[in-house]
Amino acid sequence: NFVLVVKAAEAGDKLKLATTVAFPRKASRLATPLPSYAEYTKGRTPGAAGKPIVLQGEDMVTPTGGMRAVNTKVGAKSAITGWDAMGSRLETHVDIPADGWYCLGIKYCTAQLALRAVEIDGAVPCAEADRISLSATLPHPNSDGFANNADDWSFVLLGSKADRKGMLLRFTKGRHKLGVVNRANACNVDYFVLVPEGQEDGAKREA
Repeated sequence: NFVLVVKAAEAGDKLKLATTVAFPRKASRLATPLPSYAEYTKGRTPGAAGKPIVLQGEDMVTPTGGMRAVNTKVGAKSAITGWDAMGSRLETHVDIPADGWYCLGIKYCTAQLALRAVEIDGAVPCAEADRISLSATLPHPNSDGFANNADDWSFVLLGSKADRKGMLLRFTKGRHKLGVVNRANACNVDYFVLVPEGQEDGAKREA
């Protein structure tokens, strides 16, 4: 900020000018970068107790973002559509039965590559969880990617790669807020499922 102050003297006196320059305060501390996935999972104790926890998409809709539940999509009893806007989110509270590591699965469909971030209690746990890719689902000649004309749904464990079944997320026992944020492009969602480590192979289900 730059402030110019003009001080008028009595008649016959010279005009006096005074300036005050104010600089913005420096941030008290820099934002801490997110740890890498390797750093986040380093030294972990493998495993988690309990059964997979299914989270229906319609139970995760927030008041803003233009999303809505519909029952007109091929291959799903009900689904969330309109998850188009960057920054819009699906979120819910989930009760975790025991400390441990979990994967997050999603049944979704989209016409193009979509990006999503996962938040636990309002924070992204690691850098890789900030931009997770969801591939386009166009399995049929008449697919539009959004299950309007055909069953375009796909199930994946978020962050799955050739060397891992899914991205592991750390939860402590008790209630937590789980959020999934749109980083780019639209996709429809049937459900999510939180899968204890070691049960990834049986994660897929119809809901």
